[in-house]
Amino acid sequence: MVRQAAAEVVVGDDSAPGRRWVSVLAASAVGLVLAVGAGMLWSLYSVPDAVQRQDGPRPSWEQMLENATAATAWGELAALWPETGSADVLAACSRGVAAGLACQRMRGNWTLLRRLDRPVVLRLAEPIDAHVVAVRVGDSEIILRQTGQDFRAPLAQLEQRWLGDFFIVWPDDGSVRESGDRGPEVADLQRAARRDRIRPWSGAVDGEYSVAFRDWVRAFQSRNGLRADGIAGPVTRLFLGLAEDPGDTGGKPGPDAGAARQPDGEIN
Repeated sequence: MVRQAAAEVVVGDDSAPGRRWVSVLAASAVGLVLAVGAGMLWSLYSVPDAVQRQDGPRPSWEQMLENATAATAWGELAALWPETGSADVLAACSRGVAAGLACQRMRGNWTLLRRLDRPVVLRLAEPIDAHVVAVRVGDSEIILRQTGQDFRAPLAQLEQRWLGDFFIVWPDDGSVRESGDRGPEVADLQRAARRDRIRPWSGAVDGEYSVAFRDWVRAFQSRNGLRADGIAGPVTRLFLGLAEDPGDTGGKPGPDAGAARQPDGEIN
């Protein structure tokens, strides 16, 4: 009878003292689980703050981008050429050619920017619609410029903010040369064409824009992502390496090292 009573106490006699002790233990266990869970949640939510404190302040180039507007970018580009204002750059980028400057909006990658080897304005996706001047692209970092100050940024980090959209501005009178034209400007084009490392022009440098030279120009434009019409305008001259350097951009672009993609309505 004693063993039976003990079994009844363990199994389910609510009035037994042992049952009350079991209830106390159960309540304590539940409280312990809740306490541990709360501690885990507190740890999870407190980790980002701790990590943030370890990271320290943001890099200066990231802070600079918060104020990287189109207006500051146009002004930075204008400073590269004497007697040129930001209004001239803006006019060129609105119309294609203005005030002795040519401007083209393109899409490309770091390889194309290295090839062009001159300052460009990057249009970023983050911050939204930010514009910043890039003066040089290296293997692992890029030099950005704002208000006369240069900032070095890792390419891998900036690439997350850039979708390939950029503007390039260079001195050019906007003239075009096409089949049937003659003169020293055509001879300059032919000399530049002879320096093409992929398929150099093998014809005469006689200043005559012949049908053969037109066909060569058309093929050059096609393999470089330009409008292939055989007419040599500002962009074709830029890719041929005839554009005047602003002074601090290094060498001339070489052919076929990353083609440009241009929106409709591009100049040649």
